[in-house]
Amino acid sequence: FGEVAPEGRLPLALPETEDDAVRPGLSGDVYYSEGLETSYRSRRFKAAFPFGHGLAYTDFSYSGLSEITCGTDAKCGADCAMCFLVEVRNVGHEAGKALPQLYLSLPPAAGAPRPLLKGFHKTALLRPGGAEVVIIGLKERDVSFYDKSLGNFTVPTGTFW
Repeated sequence: FGEVAPEGRLPLALPETEDDAVRPGLSGDVYYSEGLETSYRSRRFKAAFPFGHGLAYTDFSYSGLSEITCGTDAKCGADCAMCFLVEVRNVGHEAGKALPQLYLSLPPAAGAPRPLLKGFHKTALLRPGGAEVVIIGLKERDVSFYDKSLGNFTVPTGTFW
């Protein structure tokens, strides 16, 4: 009845058409030929409601996204490999919570689909005009991929997007 602002987000992408859904198999077997390119990672999947979609009674702006030195904040300790900061501001007319999400694309050598959700943080309840600085820290495991030839996780060299 509008007494509480909705905060939930979809944990999956809902297909736009039946053609975008994973087809059931015969005899109870389902073959997932898409590999790692599932849900929001798929380049061909058309979503009616994308991964992370949610409703709110207000609007938010995001500004000042920057990489910061790890270990400078309790949310981004010295054990982090990469840390990011963004300011979230409630620019609407109702109180609400935002859920900034951090997506990262590994260099092509990783062979991973792009982009990958690597971090998120729900803000406190922000009143109209209120703001919160959100810091998301990524551990070495978050920026690595499994290398079959090495039999271990490795951090790729190159540029992250």
